[in-house]
Amino acid sequence: MASFSEWFKAAHERNIPLESALPIDLPRDLERLNSSGLPTYDCQIISGESYVRNKQRVKDFCEKHNRVWTRVYNKMDRNERYSRFDLRGYKNVADFVEGLDINLKKFDIQLFEFHTNQFGGNILTNSEGTKIEIAEGTQDIVGKCLGPFFSGWISPFGTLEFSQSDSPEKVRSTAWRVLQQVKMAKGEYVPGYFEFIVSDKGKVYFLDYKTDLKFNWNLNISKSF
Repeated sequence: MASFSEWFKAAHERNIPLESALPIDLPRDLERLNSSGLPTYDCQIISGESYVRNKQRVKDFCEKHNRVWTRVYNKMDRNERYSRFDLRGYKNVADFVEGLDINLKKFDIQLFEFHTNQFGGNILTNSEGTKIEIAEGTQDIVGKCLGPFFSGWISPFGTLEFSQSDSPEKVRSTAWRVLQQVKMAKGEYVPGYFEFIVSDKGKVYFLDYKTDLKFNWNLNISKSF
């Protein structure tokens, strides 16, 4: 069972686009995530067409959350999107959005509360089992293979095992705590692909939840696609 990070790395080397395996539909993905009951960031979505009329909503959100993650994405072309983490205050958010060289009418604007990432990672559950990857830092370290991370899986006995024998206890305990959020019964977990972070205060937040996976996770990634 290949993990998402293993697939991403192999696909990147072969110039295979991400969407060929993991379709990106930000509105539906966010709707699925928010209706899942999983802990998520507070979020505000504003159409670019109404951005000027809704600046007060942006101001209110920035006053509610001192640190904001802002994502701007094209409504028609899901590959065109812009993101900035840890923007502090309304002025910085507005400067980022309004400073983009784009026609905002073609875009939607997503505002999320933001926290320092103590850990980040992915969970994948399919018919072959459940696998978790976790790194100290942001989720991108795992999702885009930007640095070292730890890989674990749920054994047939329902225990969490790691590939790395030297994985720290804090990593193991945090991974297990994250997995409890998607656990249905002993050894059974919600099917799908999940992205998560754990804040510096130890709170778990899920960033993504996809179910429309279109490639073979069991593919021998050492061979050509």
